[in-house]
Amino acid sequence: MYEGGTSGADLTRAAISQTRDEMIDAGAISATEIEHDLLQLDRPDFMMPSPIMWAVRGRRPVGGQQR
Repeated sequence: MYEGGTSGADLTRAAISQTRDEMIDAGAISATEIEHDLLQLDRPDFMMPSPIMWAVRGRRPVGGQQR
């Protein structure tokens, strides 16, 4: 869970900021709704589930084909 005012909330704010215009243009949310939600991220009594994040690491086998 992410609490308001934490680095998790900051990460969420950054993600929303990067896709804000596209979400509004698609009609998924209004600018007013986004601004309201962003304000919630600063509240210490606000909590939200954190997104699932995946990380992958790999190595090419020795002698493997180059792409």
